[in-house]
Amino acid sequence: MRKFISICLILILLGLFSSTFYCSRKTEAAFRAQVENLQQVYAGSLQVKLEDYRSGLFLSRARVSLLFSSGGSLILKHQIRHFPWGVEMVTDLAEGSELAAELSKVIPLEQLQLLTKVDLRGRSHSTLELPELSFSESSGEFKLSGLNLVCDLDRTLRDGELSFALARLAIIEGGQAGIELNGVALQSRFADQQGLPLGDGELRIDRLVFHRGDQPGMEIKDFHYLSQTQLTGEEVGGQTDLSFAALDMLGERFTQARLKLDLQGIDIAAIRELQDSAKQMQADLLSRKVDPLVLQVQMLGLYSQLLQNGLDLKLEQLELQGDGGSLQGGGSLHLPEHPFSGAPGINLQQLKADFYLDVDHSIFASGVRLLDKLQHQGQASVNPAVLNEQAEQLAGALLQKGVFTRRAEGGYRIELAFDQGQGRLNGQPFKP
Repeated sequence: MRKFISICLILILLGLFSSTFYCSRKTEAAFRAQVENLQQVYAGSLQVKLEDYRSGLFLSRARVSLLFSSGGSLILKHQIRHFPWGVEMVTDLAEGSELAAELSKVIPLEQLQLLTKVDLRGRSHSTLELPELSFSESSGEFKLSGLNLVCDLDRTLRDGELSFALARLAIIEGGQAGIELNGVALQSRFADQQGLPLGDGELRIDRLVFHRGDQPGMEIKDFHYLSQTQLTGEEVGGQTDLSFAALDMLGERFTQARLKLDLQGIDIAAIRELQDSAKQMQADLLSRKVDPLVLQVQMLGLYSQLLQNGLDLKLEQLELQGDGGSLQGGGSLHLPEHPFSGAPGINLQQLKADFYLDVDHSIFASGVRLLDKLQHQGQASVNPAVLNEQAEQLAGALLQKGVFTRRAEGGYRIELAFDQGQGRLNGQPFKP
C-alpha cells in the first residue's frame, strides 16, 4: 500500500513539474507574440519592444520598453510565476526613464503595480489598486483616494470587460478646493466584430464641483452616461443616453437633464480603411514626410467616406428643467446613400432634417442671467430683475424676426426643417 501511495505521489509530482515546464514555455511564446501584436496595433504612436526575457521553471522575468510618439518613454518589468493551473504576472514601472523619474516624485513606483492572472484557456484578469495618493507643489495640492481598475480579457485580448472606480479626487489651489470629484464608476464591455471593438459602456459620477474661491462655481450631481455600439450587416450604429439630476452654475439651477441620440449607417469598411490610413498618416507626420496641412485635408476626405452608405441621426430626447420652466426638443437627420467622389463635404440637396425646441419663459430668463454672469467673471452686471426684463425684450425681438413663435400654452418654439436643399424656419423658407 505504501509503495502504491509513493508511486502515486511521484507521478503527481512529475505531472506538476512537467505541466509547469510546459506552461513556462507556452507563456514565453505567448508573451513575445503579444509584444509583437501591440507593436502592430499602435504602430506610429507607440513603439513596443521586448528588451529582455529570462525564462525559468517557476519564475520568469521580462522587461518591455515603451517609446511614445510625444517623446517620452517607460520601461515595464514583469515577474511571471508559472503554475500548472495558470500564470500570475506582476508588472511594475522600472527606474531609468524620465517619466518614471517624474512619477517617483509624487508616488513610490512600487505602489503602481498591476497584477494579472491568466488561466489555462488564456483568459486574463488584471487589477490595479491605489488606496490613496497625495502630493503637493508650489501651485497646489492633489489628493486621490479609492482608485480601483479591473480588466478581464479573453485569450485574443479583443473581447472583455473594463471597470474603473474612484472614490474621490481633489485639486486644491491656494488653500481652497479648485476641483472635487466624488464617486466615479466606469464599466465597459466590448467584443471584436469584424475588427472593431464594439459593445456598451456606462459612466456614473456622484458629484463634480468646480470652485470659484470659497464658493462653488459649478456643481453637477448624479451624472450618468450610457453608450452602446453594434454591428448590423456592414454598418455600425450606436446609441447615447446622457443625463444628470442637478446642475448649479453661478447661482442658476437646472435639474432633470437628458439627451438621447441614435446614430445608424456608418460603413464598417470605411472605418477600417480610416483606421489603417490614420496610422500611416501619423507615422508620416512623426517622420516629417508630409506637410501637416496636407494630412488634415486627407483626413477630412477619409471622414467623408464614412457617410457613403448614408446616415440616420435621431435626437430622441432633449430635456432640461429650470426653476419654474423647462426646455424640450427633438429631431432627426437623414442622409441617403451616395457614392464617394473623393471631395470632402455633404451634398445639401440630399439632406433631410427637422428639429424643434420648446422653451419656457423662466428657463429662457435663466439662460440670459447665466450668460451675463459668464461674460462678467461670474458676477451679474445688473440687478436680476433688470436681466429678466432684458430676457423678455430679447425674446420679443426674436419673435418679431421669426426665430421664435409663441406657444399657446406659454413660452416659445423653434421649428427648423431642411429638405432637398430648401430650409424652413417655423414654416417660413430661408436660404442656408
